[in-house]
Amino acid sequence: VSWSQAVLEHVYSEEVSELLSELRRVHRPGTCSSHRIDLQDHLAESLNSLRLPAWLWESGVVRRSGAYTNRLRASQWFQQFTRAGFEVHEVARRVWPVLPIARIRLRSPYRDMDEPDLRCRELDVVLVLPSHDSALA
Repeated sequence: VSWSQAVLEHVYSEEVSELLSELRRVHRPGTCSSHRIDLQDHLAESLNSLRLPAWLWESGVVRRSGAYTNRLRASQWFQQFTRAGFEVHEVARRVWPVLPIARIRLRSPYRDMDEPDLRCRELDVVLVLPSHDSALA
């Protein structure tokens, strides 16, 4: 079993895939992993980080600031988990009743995302490594 609480959102965007591959590598078939992912920014518990261009947000200045999050949305996390070979089970999803920021203020590609994806502020998932390795089948 592996577990994290409000950690995955701090992994640099370009390192998420490698981290999940390593997580898969250390898990045996049939084992699980539990994660809480805080999808709101750490600036004002909103979506302000989605207002900034990628070149600025991914810069060393922001990364060293202590406010960095990788800005992946719930659907993108599900894609990453599935791509890494895990079965994904959503345990809980906490959402804003309405977007906390006007959509027009968001940068592309966030401005064009589905509203339920943007309204998700926290996600709890359990990842299960299937008992059979489909990659070897």
